[in-house]
Amino acid sequence: MQSANLIGAFGSISVAILIYISLFIALKRFCSRNLNVTQAANAYVQYMNSSERGFTQCQNMQTRSGECTPTFFDVDNWLSISSNLEFATNWIVKTILDIQSEAAKDKVKISGLAFIEKDSGPTGLISMQHLIAKQTRMKTCTIRLRRWPFLPQAAIKGDAPLKDSNWILVSDVATTGGHIIKASKVLKNECWAAKCTYSIVLILSNGNTSIDKELESEHGIKLFSNEPLCKLYHSKLDGCRQANYSAVAA
Repeated sequence: MQSANLIGAFGSISVAILIYISLFIALKRFCSRNLNVTQAANAYVQYMNSSERGFTQCQNMQTRSGECTPTFFDVDNWLSISSNLEFATNWIVKTILDIQSEAAKDKVKISGLAFIEKDSGPTGLISMQHLIAKQTRMKTCTIRLRRWPFLPQAAIKGDAPLKDSNWILVSDVATTGGHIIKASKVLKNECWAAKCTYSIVLILSNGNTSIDKELESEHGIKLFSNEPLCKLYHSKLDGCRQANYSAVAA
């Protein structure tokens, strides 16, 4: 009888210990999960308020040029941070002033700024058009590379380029430079031989690393890009490629 009581007491203690251990493990996992969620939330908040916002990792993202890239630069997302918008505005305005000084030495007058409208994806620097116009006090227009059939859309919207005038093309990203070349042809063919000898982009993408040299030598367009942003983009790109390589190698 006494031994049966001891066995029953031992069994009760064992069950209680197992219950306490289970509760401890569950509580630990719950706290760890909450900590991870908090850390992830804090990381997301820091990212959304950093200069890296807008640089997105993706799987086989296809650009307008037809190239696939593991990193995508969403300029709309990036410009939604006030510090990024201020940075981009100051750099673009300074670059325009530098271009005007350089052009003046060659006795070339810059007539205005032509912002390139894309047919898909982020709106590019169209959202900054009026801000840049106010800062520089220059004429601006929008060049539509694609017009929908059966709709009365003009190729140029805004201040109409005059004959033989010289405009600076403005866009967010250049991958192969194809949209810059198309925009220059729109100026030439539909605006009384208006032309562009300069272009401004925030980033030179991963399509063609010598695009700036080719644009200048083959099309007479000197391309300006932001070096810090280009370095940030390519560091992200290299990181994605290295991660993909490690995953494949593993």
